Amino acid sequence: MKNFNIKTLAIAVVTLSVLASCKKENSTVPADAKLSTANGLAVSPVTSTPTAFTEATTKGTIALVSGVYNVRNFHQGTVADLTDTTKWASKASTYYYSIVNSDGGNSTTYDFKFQGSATGDFVVNSDKFDLYYTDVAFGSVSGSTSRTALTGGVIGYNTGTTIGWYNYVISNHQVTAVANRTIILISKIAGGANYKVRINSIYYNATPAGTPYATNYPFYSLDYQRLL
Repeated sequence: MKNFNIKTLAIAVVTLSVLASCKKENSTVPADAKLSTANGLAVSPVTSTPTAFTEATTKGTIALVSGVYNVRNFHQGTVADLTDTTKWASKASTYYYSIVNSDGGNSTTYDFKFQGSATGDFVVNSDKFDLYYTDVAFGSVSGSTSRTALTGGVIGYNTGTTIGWYNYVISNHQVTAVANRTIILISKIAGGANYKVRINSIYYNATPAGTPYATNYPFYSLDYQRLL
């Protein structure tokens, strides 16, 4: 009987230790997972390691590096590429992105989207944000940086009369980002976070490829961060 009690006590101690450990693990949330648009940063990812998007129609990766969200090869579609599982064989005509989820979005959850010619127009969700731009390098833009409103909520092809985020080179049909042009999203929600966005490239791995003209688009490379 004495041995039975000792064994029972030992099992109880182990059980309590496991329960305490589980409780501790469940209450410990990675620092980045606690972030939200309420305090200015999105929910995920939790490390600086590029992580695949989880939204069903979205491919590409995202990483959080020194407070900046790095989105690479972002694109959306409906039919998977059987040769390269990181791509869609059938790309969508509109790409939706959700800042609050740090992931692809849809027509009801997006904060901004890409649509139009070559899916090159950056369009803000006007229910959530007003759209601005500034010709200041992304890393130098703060909440106090002077900015100019884009009343149509769209920034795309840069021409002599229209402000855009990209230039189109007719000789080789390539798209290049306008140097130091930073997109700014100002929240319409009281107390909401404002963001700055830099679009780096529209090509897969940020490198035009194809003969005679590049065909590996649109695979967006962009960065965004809360404005302080």
